[in-house]
Amino acid sequence: VTGEAPSFQSVMLNGETVNLEDYRGKPFILHFWASWCPFCKIEEGSMTEIQKEWPMLSVAYQSGNKDEVTKHMQERKIESWPTIVDKDNRLGDLFGVKGVPTSYIIDGNGNIRFAEVGLTSGWGLKARLWWVDKFKK
Repeated sequence: VTGEAPSFQSVMLNGETVNLEDYRGKPFILHFWASWCPFCKIEEGSMTEIQKEWPMLSVAYQSGNKDEVTKHMQERKIESWPTIVDKDNRLGDLFGVKGVPTSYIIDGNGNIRFAEVGLTSGWGLKARLWWVDKFKK
């Protein structure tokens, strides 16, 4: 998926409703991960650091129900991540996710500017977020 990000509305683990329009105005990262993915675990520290500086929305991709995802996140100490449970892969299908981790950098106008599939560096993602913020279309 490229260009304008698909519009969606979902419920996060904390019960709040979220949609793409909630992130208008500043670049953010939409991060698909899975509890069963070893590369996702490697990226956890980077994603936690990115979240301190940039808006992030994580998507637990085919990782079980709300209780299973919550337990996993507590065990991995990533419960601070704003997270959607995508048990049946509807959001993943909407964004064309074929594997995890997959991260989309979406600009303040709702356009996908970068897509990273597979293990990537935190500094690389931060650089892309910075670039999108400084060089708006």
